[in-house]
Amino acid sequence: MTTTMNTFKSGTPAPQTGFYIFNSWADKSTTPAPAENQRTGTFQKGQTLPQINGRDVIWELKRI
Repeated sequence: MTTTMNTFKSGTPAPQTGFYIFNSWADKSTTPAPAENQRTGTFQKGQTLPQINGRDVIWELKRI
């Protein structure tokens, strides 16, 4: 599920290899904040974007 041009929900395949950052919780809640070491990741094209602490999140592609 794509939410905007550069944001993608966990559980979907990464559209491009690149550096992604935590954008928001998919359920629109604001707490708790994910740990600093969970807020970013480099994912390969086709890799399933992960949940954080068992919760769906919105990942934002920052750079390719």
